[in-house]
Amino acid sequence: MLLLSVIMRLKSVYCIRGNSPSLVIQEELEKWQNKTDDTCFDSALSTTLTTTCSAEIHKLTEQYMGTWKLESDDVYRLRELTKLIITKDEILPESLSGIVIAGFGELEYFPVMQSFELGEIFMGKLKYKKFPPEKINYKTASIVKPFAQSDMVETFLNGINPLFEIKLIREIADLVINYPEAVIDGLKGVTKKKKQDLKSKLLPISAEFYRTIMRNLEVYKNSKHLDPIQQSIAYLPKNELAHVAASLVNLNSFQKRMSIAEDETVGGPIDVAVISKGDGFVWIERKHYFRKELNHHFFRNYDTTQENTKEFIDESKNDEGAQSHNQE
Repeated sequence: MLLLSVIMRLKSVYCIRGNSPSLVIQEELEKWQNKTDDTCFDSALSTTLTTTCSAEIHKLTEQYMGTWKLESDDVYRLRELTKLIITKDEILPESLSGIVIAGFGELEYFPVMQSFELGEIFMGKLKYKKFPPEKINYKTASIVKPFAQSDMVETFLNGINPLFEIKLIREIADLVINYPEAVIDGLKGVTKKKKQDLKSKLLPISAEFYRTIMRNLEVYKNSKHLDPIQQSIAYLPKNELAHVAASLVNLNSFQKRMSIAEDETVGGPIDVAVISKGDGFVWIERKHYFRKELNHHFFRNYDTTQENTKEFIDESKNDEGAQSHNQE
């Protein structure tokens, strides 16, 4: 499955760029070779897997890349690419999923959040990435962390769309670095060597000027957008925190619904819960697979079960207390 995804990606690059198949495969191989090694698997497992699935790899290569007329070196590189997909610390989008665990430990007074990215299962072992935990403490009073479809949440927090920010940074870099060189190239009566000397002297100045712009923009973004929001969230009551979380998801849903160019991947009823040290896990909003007004008996039965459970726990505690008193 993963090799098929890579093959289809290679074919797309080949169709767009028009490079030779060998060059496309070599560039993709070098890109994966430069990635960080994964901690879940070692090279021995990938070698075993590619050997076991050798016939399937050959079949996929023939089926989807037969018209490329690959050389033996290209087929070898594809096999090496298959190994790197397993052993490198990256999960392909086609198999990417995630899980987030948040709450309080028995000895923790502030909440902690741990997130994972999950990938394929290779020979009975799951490939995953574990990210550093996010912790609330005396220095960090609040954290807003979006997952999956996060564009609109990041736009709300930072005051700028993340894709637009990337485009803006690239355009500024192009302007600061390339414009002075274009001016120097346009000078008349200056030798080529003199122009090259001017460029060499100007490049460090342009780079420092670019870094200063980026620092100033980052400071402005944090001071005018992100920091005020996080400071406000740190002092919100629990019901308001739940409202903020639901509003951010609704904002993302509204943007997807109004955008013609994007699929509506966020929408429908939203489950909202609050976890606190004193109250534990509490539902604020919860959707059901059935209509509430047609199933009153479900909630009656649920309430009865809850009351019986509470009575059982109270009786157990009383019995334990009585036994302890008798032993004394």
